[in-house]
This record gives sequence, structure tokens and C-alpha cells, in this order.
Amino acid sequence: MPLHPCAPIPTTVILDHHDSYTRNLLVLFSQLFSAPHAGAQVGIAAIDVGAGHVRDGRTRDDGHPARRWLERGWQQRVVIINVDDITWDHFVSAILPHVSCIILGPGPGNPSRASDFSWSERLIKNFGHRLPILGLCLGHQGLATTFEGKVDRAREPRHGQISMIRLPTGNSSKSQIDPLFAGIPSMFKAVQFNSLVVSTQNFPDELQPIAWSNNGGRDEIMALRHRSKPLWGVQFHPEVLIDHLLIAFPLLFQAYLPFFGLPQSICSTHGSTILSNFLSLVSAHHAGQSTSIPSLPLPLDVRALTTSYKRGLPSVIPDVPAGPPSYRPWLWEQRTIQLENENERTPQEVFEGLVKGLNDLGEVWLDSARPTGLPQFSHVFEPQLTWTHTRPANTILVRHEASTEAIAYQLEAPHTFFSTLGTAQAFLKRHTCLLNPEYPSFSIGFVGYFGYEMKEVSMPLSASAATLPTKRTDAEFAFASRLLTFAHETGKWYVTALVRLDDASMAGNNASMMGLEARLGIDEPGYKAWISTVRAFFTPPRSSTTMSSPIASTSTILPTLVPDQDRASYIVSIDKAKEYITAGESYELCQTTQFRTTVDPALAADPYPLYLSLRSSNPAPYSSYFRLPCSKLSLLSSSPERFMHITSGGHVEMKPIKGTVKRCLDDEAEDQRRKQSLEKDEKERAENLMIVDLCRNDLLAFCEVQSVAVPKLMKVETYQTVHQLVTSVVGQLTPAVNPFEAVQRAFPPGSMTGAPKLRSLKLLDELEGHQARGVYSGVFGYVAIDGTTDFSVVIRTLVLNDTQLTLGAGGAITYLSDAAKEWDEVLTKKEAVMKCFT
Repeated sequence: MPLHPCAPIPTTVILDHHDSYTRNLLVLFSQLFSAPHAGAQVGIAAIDVGAGHVRDGRTRDDGHPARRWLERGWQQRVVIINVDDITWDHFVSAILPHVSCIILGPGPGNPSRASDFSWSERLIKNFGHRLPILGLCLGHQGLATTFEGKVDRAREPRHGQISMIRLPTGNSSKSQIDPLFAGIPSMFKAVQFNSLVVSTQNFPDELQPIAWSNNGGRDEIMALRHRSKPLWGVQFHPEVLIDHLLIAFPLLFQAYLPFFGLPQSICSTHGSTILSNFLSLVSAHHAGQSTSIPSLPLPLDVRALTTSYKRGLPSVIPDVPAGPPSYRPWLWEQRTIQLENENERTPQEVFEGLVKGLNDLGEVWLDSARPTGLPQFSHVFEPQLTWTHTRPANTILVRHEASTEAIAYQLEAPHTFFSTLGTAQAFLKRHTCLLNPEYPSFSIGFVGYFGYEMKEVSMPLSASAATLPTKRTDAEFAFASRLLTFAHETGKWYVTALVRLDDASMAGNNASMMGLEARLGIDEPGYKAWISTVRAFFTPPRSSTTMSSPIASTSTILPTLVPDQDRASYIVSIDKAKEYITAGESYELCQTTQFRTTVDPALAADPYPLYLSLRSSNPAPYSSYFRLPCSKLSLLSSSPERFMHITSGGHVEMKPIKGTVKRCLDDEAEDQRRKQSLEKDEKERAENLMIVDLCRNDLLAFCEVQSVAVPKLMKVETYQTVHQLVTSVVGQLTPAVNPFEAVQRAFPPGSMTGAPKLRSLKLLDELEGHQARGVYSGVFGYVAIDGTTDFSVVIRTLVLNDTQLTLGAGGAITYLSDAAKEWDEVLTKKEAVMKCFT
């Protein structure tokens, strides 16, 4: 049922019920209306891009009229709106007149509950007779309950699991395939995320089932339609997850993805066909009613409500395209030189000789302790300035190496700590000249962490009802103006510095972030003195003054760690989590606990030897040592998980880990068996798939729709003590989005929350006894001046607050979880870190 090639794309509002997958529907629209081969699905002949030309690294055919129609059409005619962002009266008066159809998105909860579906139920009752509506998952169930149908618990919840969908077969009128499934085989695969199903008992006469699946020997309704009104619903998720083309043709994929679209799904299939059929039914309905689909795009004020690819946050300064110095008001230079390393200095030697103990503000080592993995560099530096943020008071405490006093700043709404740092980074990028572009981009800039409770900034509706400590620290960052970098692949050292060019001109540019940029960077004499010191350290021969024995990792008695929840209470919480999942409140809940102890004051004063032991016993690609004495905080991390990486060109990668099994180091055959078992484990793969789709949804909040892809799906990576199931999700940053804004929009990490994210955050707060997670399960990393960004998830990390040591661990709970095994997984993760104590 193709759309006529000259017909306008139906203006569509997708209503989001706080699900973590809704934005993935945009991929289906992108397939239909941005991809030449997919254009054939909507009645547009395939476009030959062979005659196109390359511009900005892309192959295009801008001259084809169908191409122009496709590209300028759909993103101006499709909008995702959260049901809580608009009032009913505003929707009816200002939005509905411009809308051709509605898609009711998925979501947690029960459509019979007013707080979960009353808004959408009202829409169906008032406008379902004249406005075509497609309900997905919760929206599908809500169509049934609106007409006095019921929902029951499924025989077994199915979350992230692939089912076979069955359409009618036969020659009778009752056996005809509904137009919604035109062109689709009578049996096809789809991914389900549901605990509830529409009941077959007392099924409303006005409705008709049009698809089913078999769940443990029982047929369950997978799609329905209204017999006389333009209303359809499907229980499964039609969003598409793809990795075929990138694996087979990576270079071709990268060049042509935005214009060739995506092939068949590896999970849900025929999603774009279902959407195409629905839009055709929309056009047919309006033609039959003698009403027309609006020829104009959705108004700007309607599009401004979208939850995807929004404008930048209020305080973020727009990027200025790079250009020669004569066209830019340079205030800083970023200078990089390569050092001769004839003495073969190691990162540990350089950290101990040039950083450790030399600055009262602290010391930082971004340590790729597993040099065969990512990242490829290790960085060491002493902070020039630190920012300490307390969210309840919305204050920033600023400390500078040149001052003995801290300065407190009060942030006023709508400014946040995320946007404040984003403002500073954008200002620095705009006014910094990169002198040595031939060298790799290094992490000179902002280094620090956002604690888990910063979720109340990134997702305000997640705020806990319980009262948490008001004097806690929720985020801290240090500024690196002098950086030493070791390239593991080449063994080379680089020195990078941010040098102030003109202090007088700086004084006139100090309003963008409370004047703090004017205090960043070093002056010319300071730069020369520092370079001289560094060269002396690296200059052969090694002398007694430049060479000292590396600090040894010390044997520290294994402390007794007390968990916030012991085994019995943790298992009770798991059972409660599974009940929430069975009731449809969540698909997956990442439940955690923390182990605590008090350490000797000497260890708290200098935890560095303990970190050396940790990096030896549990090396990881995102190991790090972050010590800020003024706030009495130290992070000793051996995290294996990347949260988000952004290149200076805006390419984004998220790399969630879901699925962990302990290695068997004394039996190679058993170790391989465990690895293969993990890769095939249905429960672990379902966990991973749910978080992958959540990450895709997160990326679509700030990335170009057609760029979001999954180049690596559920592959096992092996570490010192565990095997883990890892996926890579990528996208291209929307130009107006600052890296700190991107981090905010995806925070907290989905691998530490579950899905849907918002509902899961609220449930986890209850399950974990309203205990603040703190730094644990937040993110740690850097945003460089040029926008290069790399954050890890704070797991496998010892956190020292004065003399209190904490270690968090947890795992994803699904309907398939075994409570005893989940507790064992917690202990496996804990023990991997605790090996640093001997």
C-alpha cells in the first residue's frame, strides 16, 4: 500500500508515555523517507546515487526531485511529544488542527491506571472516530481498555525476546490479512517488551484481533483494529535494530548510511512496512472523509516540543566554525610537543615524578591499565582549578591553585552544572587556537565525575521522595591546563598546555562563566618553566635527581566490608523487582548495593599504593586515579565500561555492558565454555538488547536520526577476571549540541538503571532503601577543549570519602533472573576489585 509519490507525508504526533524506546520509531521514518531504496516502499522509485557528488564526506544526489521531497519532508512533519509536556486544552487548540495521525507510544504501567494512560484514553474517545491512531505496546493495550476490554498478565513476560508473529491464513473474510500487514509474510519475527497482554476474555465486539503469538502454548493477541474507526494497535515493538551492513561493508556503510538507509532487521522485522501501511491507511482515511492532509509542515512551536534533537541548553554558547587565526579572537593557544623518551619513562614514573604530591588541589591519572584495549592513551596532570557541585543547593565551589580561598557561586535556573561546564568548554573552544593539529587530540580540559544523583538534573521527574543529605557532593571536575600523555601503541610521550595569550584582553571576556575562563591556562613564562622541568625529567642519562624507585603497591589487610543490603534482603528486593516487572512496571531493573568500611587514616591520606595494587590485580581500559584532597575524595577505578565517547568531529559511541560471568583461569576449556555460554544465554542477551535499544533512544535525543546504528551487537569481551557481553551503539552529534549537553541527555547510564529509564529510577530508589548511590553508577571522564569526550561508567571502583571506603556492585534484574545467581554476580564483581587487598 505505497503512498503516492506526490502526496504529502502525513503530519504525525508520537505521544511518549515515558518509555525508553519511543525515539527509535524515528528510525522507521528515516528508513521510509530518507533512504532511496526504502523510498520504493512508499511509491518512490529508487534513486541512483552514482551520479552524486561528495560533500562533507557524504555522497548525495541533491538534484533529484524525489530526493528533495524526501529530505525536507519528514523531520518537519513528525514530532515526539511527552504526554506530561502539554495540557489537554493546548493540544486540542494548538496542535490537533495540524495533525493527520497519532502514534501512541509504548510505556510502563497498566492502561487501566489513570496515571499511566488517561490522557491518551481521552484522545481515543474524543477523536478516534476521525483521527487515525496506531497504538504500540501500552498504546495497543490502551485501545482495548478504552473500549471496555481488559489486560491480563502474559503467560510469561517477554522483554527483549524474539517472538514469531502469526497473521490470519485462509480464504474466508475472517482469515484475510489486515491492510496494516499488507506485503508481510504470515509468520514473521518481532521483539516483545511486555508483561501484560490484551485479554481474550470478554474481548470488545468493536475490536478485532488481527495477529497473534504463542506464549508457552497459549495464543496471545499481538495486534488489533477497530471494526469501523481508523484505530490499530500492535503489541510488539516494530523499531529496527541493525548491524548486518556495517559488519559486512564497514566503509561503504559509513559513507552511504544516511542515503541508502538500512536493510532488514536482525530482531524486529517489517517495522518500516507496517509504518508505511499505516501512513497509507491515514491517507486513504482522509481521502474518504474529504479531509486533506496538511501540505505545510508542523508549526515551529509544535516542533519545538519534540523530545528528540532539541536545541542546545540555554547557557551553551554555539560553536564557531574553525578558521585561520586572522578571523578568530584567539585568547589561548593549545600547544603540543612530542618528547624524546630515550629513558623509556612509564606512566607510573611520570606521574610519580612530575605530578604526585606537587599540587594541593590534587592529582589525576587517566590510566589505560589494559593497553591492548581502549583508550589508546594514558594522561597525567595536576589540576589548575576544581569545581565542586552540590545539587540540592545548586552551588559550585571553585578552588584555584593560585589561591588559598574557595569561591562559592550560586546557579540560577535554568542553568545547571552540566550547562555551566558546557558554556565554559564552548567559550574555550571558540577562543583557543590549536597550534599542532598534526598530533592526536588530547584530553586537556575538564576531567571529573557526575554522581548518580545528578539524575535529578538530567531527569527531574526522577527526584526521590525521600530526603537525601543536603550537604553531599554530586559532581566534581578538575581542569587540566598542563597535560602529559603516553601513547601505548608507539611508546611516545606528548606534552600539551593551554597558554594564555593576553591577560588584558581576557579581562574583557570574563562574563560568560562568572569569569572563570580568565583564570584558566598558564602564561608564557609559566609555560617555558614547565616545559624546562619536563624536559629535564626526560633527558638522559637518568640521574639520582631524575630517577627514583617507583612507589610499590603495598599489602593492605583485607577490610571487612558491610553491604547496605545483605544476601537475604537483597534477594527479597530481587523478588520485589521481579514482581514489578511481571506487573508491567518495568522491563529491567539494575539493582545495586554498596559495601562499606572505615579505613586507616594513613590509607585515606594517601591511597595511591592501593591504586597501584588495583591496577595490577584488575587492569581495565578505563582505570583511573582521581584524588582531590580539598574535598577529601579519591576515586580508584578499574572500570571496563565506556559510557560515551565523542570525537572532535561529533561522532558518538556508547558501549553498554550487560552480562558478566566469572572466568576460570586454571582450566582453559572451562573458561571457553563459560565464554560461549554467556554469548548464547537467553537472559543475558535479553538484558543486553533492552539496554541497547535504550541507548539508541538516548542517542536520538541529540544525534542525527539516520546516523544512529549498532556496529557491534552482543559480543563477548574478556578481561582479567570476567567475560562480559558488550555492544557498541553509534551516532553523529547534532551540530548545535554541546558535549556536556549530550552527556546530560543520556544520563544516568542505562546499563545502571534498566528500562524504561524514568520508571526504573523511581522503583530502584524504593528497592535500594532510598540510599544515595553517590559516585557509584555515575560517570567519570573528560571533555577536552575541542569537544573530544570520553566517559566511563563508575563501576569496579573504590570510592574514598575521607576514611569511609565504599564499593558498589549490582546487576540487571529481569523476569528470567535467578535471585541466588544475581547475588553471586554481585559478589563476583566485588571480588574482582577486592583482590587489590592482600
